[in-house]
Amino acid sequence: MTSSPFAPIQPASIDWQDTTPVAVDFDDPYFSRQDGASESDYVFLQGNRLTERFRELPAAGTFVIGETGFGTGLNCLLAARQFLENAPHSVRLHLVSVEKHPLRKADLSRALSHWPPLDALAQRLLAEYPAPTPGFHRVQLHPRVQLTLLYGDALSLWPQFSHPVDAWFLDGFAPARNPDMWHP
Repeated sequence: MTSSPFAPIQPASIDWQDTTPVAVDFDDPYFSRQDGASESDYVFLQGNRLTERFRELPAAGTFVIGETGFGTGLNCLLAARQFLENAPHSVRLHLVSVEKHPLRKADLSRALSHWPPLDALAQRLLAEYPAPTPGFHRVQLHPRVQLTLLYGDALSLWPQFSHPVDAWFLDGFAPARNPDMWHP
C-alpha cells in the first residue's frame, strides 16, 4: 500500500559503525564497508555503461538517471563526476532520486567526507540540501548537472515524474530488508 505523497518525512536513523553509516530501521549499510565508491562504480556506473553512453550523447540533449534510493548521494555524485569528465559540453544531466528517509545534513556530510575526489560536488549538494519536507526538491550540482530529490514514498512519487529515464539505479536496501521497494 502506498502512502500519501505529502506524508511527513522521518529522517533516517543512523548507526555509525566505524566509517560506515548503517540504517537502524533496515539494519543495512548505505554502502560497502570495504569500498563503497568502487561498489557503486561497478554496480551502477559500469552496470549502465555510463562512460560510453555519456561520450556518445548527441549535442544539446539531456540524459536522465532515475534512482530508487538516494541514501548518501554517492551514486549520484559518482555519476555526475563521470558525466562531467566524459559527456559533450552541450549536454545536461538530470539525476532524479527518491528517498523516504533522508539523512540529516550532518550525517550526509560525514558520509561524503570519505571521498575527497567528490568534494566539489558534495559541497554543492550540502549547500543546497533540502530540509526533510515531502515533495520534489531541486539542487543544482553544476551548471550542467541538476538533481531532483523526491522526498517521500517511491510508489507515490514516481508516477508524478513524467519524463523518460535513460538509466536506472535500482538502489535501496537489500530486498529482504526493504521488500516494499522491490516489486514490479
